[in-house]
Amino acid sequence: MTVLLHERFKHFNGAVDKGLRIIPCELIEDNAFVLKEIILKYARLWNLDDNFVQWIEQNNYFHNTLVDRIVPGYPKDDAQTYEEQLDYEDQMMVVSEVFLLLSFRMQPI
Repeated sequence: MTVLLHERFKHFNGAVDKGLRIIPCELIEDNAFVLKEIILKYARLWNLDDNFVQWIEQNNYFHNTLVDRIVPGYPKDDAQTYEEQLDYEDQMMVVSEVFLLLSFRMQPI
């Protein structure tokens, strides 16, 4: 992500209107805070321009998200029913709940 943002920064000469809204989907608490810190860590580690660091902090928006979907795995009790519907045997099939939640806070950090 650091490389992608750095290439974008260089391509647009650090234009303030060329930052991105970044919506991470890692299943960790405060995923946007964590991702932003990792990006800034690599920017410092690789001695990237201070203007790039400033552009990351001021012109890109990182949004914390919560992604939740339960996937219990192989449907051993219902496998035959699914395979009849599919018309083939699939020993790798998994089921998931219908519920899917993706929420995020739009406040930039």
